[in-house]
Amino acid sequence: MENTLTFRNPTFTSADIAFVRQVIADHPDEGRCALSKRLCAAWNWTQPNGQPKDMICRGLLLTLEREGAIHLPPRKKVPLKNPSSHRSRPEKIDIDSTPVERPLRELLPISIQQVRRSALEKLFNSLIEEHHYLGYTQPVGEHLKYMALYEDRPVACLAFCSAAWHLGPRDDFIGWMPALRHKNRHLLAYNTRFLIMPWGRVPHFASHLLAPCLRHLSSDWETLYHHPVYWVETFVDSGRFKGTCYRAANWIFLGKTTGRGKLDRTRKPNRSIKDIYGYPALKAKIAALSTDSTNSSKPPSSDGPQVSRPKKKKSSRSKGGQKGHKGHKRELLPADKMDNIVDYYPCACANCSAEMDPENCPETSEPARYQTFELPKTRPIATEHRCHELGCEVCGHRTRAELPATVAQSQFRGCWHAFLEGYISRRQLLDATVLPRARMK
Repeated sequence: MENTLTFRNPTFTSADIAFVRQVIADHPDEGRCALSKRLCAAWNWTQPNGQPKDMICRGLLLTLEREGAIHLPPRKKVPLKNPSSHRSRPEKIDIDSTPVERPLRELLPISIQQVRRSALEKLFNSLIEEHHYLGYTQPVGEHLKYMALYEDRPVACLAFCSAAWHLGPRDDFIGWMPALRHKNRHLLAYNTRFLIMPWGRVPHFASHLLAPCLRHLSSDWETLYHHPVYWVETFVDSGRFKGTCYRAANWIFLGKTTGRGKLDRTRKPNRSIKDIYGYPALKAKIAALSTDSTNSSKPPSSDGPQVSRPKKKKSSRSKGGQKGHKGHKRELLPADKMDNIVDYYPCACANCSAEMDPENCPETSEPARYQTFELPKTRPIATEHRCHELGCEVCGHRTRAELPATVAQSQFRGCWHAFLEGYISRRQLLDATVLPRARMK
């Protein structure tokens, strides 16, 4: 049996591992980073935005080395044991913190800007670190950062990143199977931070900001990562907040977390249990993602290789009709209702091959009856319309008769002919020109 390795869902065969060895042997002077990029190019292993999956490939190389399948060149640089633990915290940036206390209508319009990879990103990180109770942590993977500005002063910050791999209440609400979740998980986003500045004391401000931010989220995500976002979710610590702003913005309460986290090994709660809220940014799109041949009219060929259909349990009943079942079959019409009756007689004996004549050999039982029904052959009814010309006895003017409106409007086709042609060409998708047409000579 061929040895295989599954890493981050793709499965690598012995031939793939042999190819990795060959690449390392052909480029002995290249480091691990260059080798991973070369493998990404050879396998066309790219993200939706076209960037190579470099870090995932490096993880694959390290896994293969630990398994003893390959030997990597020595590291050119020795990394820190945990780079994230040595990352410096965002520096504090002093800004105007004069309270903003007024009705929401007096603040409109509020400017909401996507600040990732912009001059305002450092200010965003500093505000989250100083004023959010969770502080600032560098997001992993795809993420966007938004800042709400009033008269060039920040009044709110929102951050979004890739959604959790598996979330029971969300997956049950969307209604997709594990294969569909794996295929479409990149279309989900997670609202990881939502901060209203302490000086922004405006009623209904939080729920108002969510709507315009979500309107731009999918298009901004597609601009940066070359794919849209159909669904947004978030967690709310019910011990600190009630989630009122999400409910007011029409987010849906999906349930509660288990309190175990994604790295749980004990199956016991080890952190606070949070409320889960979700918002279908594009309802029609997220509904389409949860359909396949098992729950819709889609053919199985549209599922793709990732969709695994549940195996049916083997029944204890035998195949075919069960004992005592009457069956369903159409009753034969009486002989006097038939248009034609065709009799068939055997020509030779099936036992001794002697010739058999129906006039001399007696019938031993009633004949077996089979009935077929056929549509009659149709022929178009061709009608010639003649418009005669008569001369007036009084003035001698000649006048020719005009065609009736129904004949002229049908372009020399009868009413039923025109109806049938329209039905066949539009509903049956056939070429209507094959229908016979009457031609005027």
